[in-house]
Amino acid sequence: MIIRLLFLSVLVGLGTLVRAQDVTKEAKRLQDSSKVALARLGTVEKPFWDKGASGSLLMNQSSLSNWQAGGQSSISGAVNLTFFANHYTKHWRWANRLDLGYGRQWQSGLDVKTDDRIELNSRLDRVLSKNWSVSANLTFRTQFTEGFEKPEDTLPISDFLAPAYTLVGVGFTYSPSTYFSAFLSPATLKHTYVNDQRLADQGAYGLDGADLDAEGNLIAGTGTLTRLEIGAYINAFYKREILKNIEFQSRLDLYSNYLNNPQNIDVNWENQFLMKVNKYVTVNLVLHVIYDDDILFTDSEGTGPRTQFRQSLGVGLSYSL
Repeated sequence: MIIRLLFLSVLVGLGTLVRAQDVTKEAKRLQDSSKVALARLGTVEKPFWDKGASGSLLMNQSSLSNWQAGGQSSISGAVNLTFFANHYTKHWRWANRLDLGYGRQWQSGLDVKTDDRIELNSRLDRVLSKNWSVSANLTFRTQFTEGFEKPEDTLPISDFLAPAYTLVGVGFTYSPSTYFSAFLSPATLKHTYVNDQRLADQGAYGLDGADLDAEGNLIAGTGTLTRLEIGAYINAFYKREILKNIEFQSRLDLYSNYLNNPQNIDVNWENQFLMKVNKYVTVNLVLHVIYDDDILFTDSEGTGPRTQFRQSLGVGLSYSL
């Protein structure tokens, strides 16, 4: 009896401690949100950092045995991590965000990648008024591992730093609220780097390729590993709770290259619906559209740029710091 009472007391004590930590954490979050809102209005008593991180583990699984209707067993998983660190002073804002994502699916002996991204965004704002700032922006994007056009292929069409995109631009940021901002740059340098000579020789991702024969064998010269563009760039971000426990995030990137076909605008548009079942369990729906005039695909319609689309839906665990 004494042992049971002691065990019960320990459980109650741990529960009380967790609840106390949650209350303290929520109070700090509200305090930080209030400080950020005041900073947007230009009211900053002293410089401060707003830092945090969040992560989610999403899983999907289907198991079939002697199933008359047919089908195949499968399992898939994805990990998403977000880190942010923003610094505020009376006249300056420095926003930094790192997004990492990786996912795979296993089905009938096939191992297929479903998500793979590394993206860093950093923007420095000099506040001009309540809604406008003059800004300098840095964006870097690449992936972790090799990517293949088909599961049975042995030669990758992408890899770490193949490609890697770096955008550096100056312009203005319009932020009329805490849940929306848009960076508008009439002058942004876009640097494409492909750390794979085979892909560079093929002229992948808009690079100047080498001379190849009909079978893809090198005839003369080698392809360049880099490409430099200058153009106009727009980055818009929206994040808001649209219904109770349902948060919507949308990020849109538009880029027009002044030097080559400026009418063909590169589009990178990612939308997420985050539905919280409780504090730790979430449902995550992602809709991602990409169009890049320099990325070519070969299909029944020939060779040319195509609209890329990714959709994923998963249930899993999430946590925020």
